Amino acid sequence: MPQLTPASQIAEVLVNSLHTAFPRLCIRRYGAADPLQCVDQTEPLSSTVRLQIDRAGLPVLQASFSIRHVGGNMYDVQGAVEDGPSRSFSYCLPDPAPLLAPKAPRLAQDVAGFLLDALEQRLGRDLLRSELRRSSTTAGRTLLTAPPSA
Repeated sequence: MPQLTPASQIAEVLVNSLHTAFPRLCIRRYGAADPLQCVDQTEPLSSTVRLQIDRAGLPVLQASFSIRHVGGNMYDVQGAVEDGPSRSFSYCLPDPAPLLAPKAPRLAQDVAGFLLDALEQRLGRDLLRSELRRSSTTAGRTLLTAPPSA
């Protein structure tokens, strides 16, 4: 069985951490959030995360995050939104690095903020707030998903 590299571990942890960070930030900013469905890396053992924010009736927002080692236990996470902004984030593995990085709450919070900021730029804060509140009582909608594999 292939081993995860630290960069692919960070990608996996980022995806898993977004399950909590994204809806919490939606609730904090807008007072409502839909539950997250599966948020997966496009390819197993990848150091790239591809995400899609998709809601019926609203434009799709696609984003990717590439993780690369920059030295020691430091990693650079380069995020980009399709037809939109890009941003760099840093992540430091605990020293000595564990077999799996257990959590990345700060990184996930920063990435969730970046995604919501990009969505706000595209849709407008008021439209996003009203859409989230309107649909918060509708179960089963997906706000953040992985795009289909290419």
